[in-house]
Amino acid sequence: MKVLLETTGNRKGYKNFDRIEDFGDFMDKNGEKITKFQILEEDDINTIDSDLQAFANECKTLMMKIYNYWLNELHQDKRYGKLPQATQHLLNALANIETYINKGN
Repeated sequence: MKVLLETTGNRKGYKNFDRIEDFGDFMDKNGEKITKFQILEEDDINTIDSDLQAFANECKTLMMKIYNYWLNELHQDKRYGKLPQATQHLLNALANIETYINKGN
């Protein structure tokens, strides 16, 4: 991410950081020297949300495949009795991902 910084001596300049944590570390060490800053390039939140939506779709697809297979083929075999729990875990993951995506918008 690219940040425009202004120091107490009225000097302005750009500084690039690979991660937001690197920017935080920089500000921890140099914050008393910085009077203003502006983040010019942030992580593309749309890309992150798009990736998370793809993960949610995969969870949904996998959940439905497992559940349908269990319902149609395996429900009478006690060895596979925990498959509905697996689908519930996928459903929980799906709900958590979608909650995160919706909070971001």
